[in-house]
Amino acid sequence: ARHEMIVFHVMDDHEWNFPFVENTMFEGLEDETRLLADPQALRSSYIKAVRDYEARVRAACLKHRADYVPVNTRDPLDVTLCGYLARRAGRLAGGRS
Repeated sequence: ARHEMIVFHVMDDHEWNFPFVENTMFEGLEDETRLLADPQALRSSYIKAVRDYEARVRAACLKHRADYVPVNTRDPLDVTLCGYLARRAGRLAGGRS
């Protein structure tokens, strides 16, 4: 039997675009760490780190023949899923799996 892997990489729009402009209290998700920071001083290095991480995840998916689907929480889930399924159907119809 053939198995397929699909990775839906879900990120909040704030994580992806880092829209913060004023001093912001950032709270850790793994622990109780809190950090008051100037987001404008962090923005470029943060966005680079997120884009690098996304590229590593995408490359790992490609290496293991898994579909990689970035999902931004600002986008309706039905639109994201329908878009993915349409692209997948087009690939399958074209003879690629």
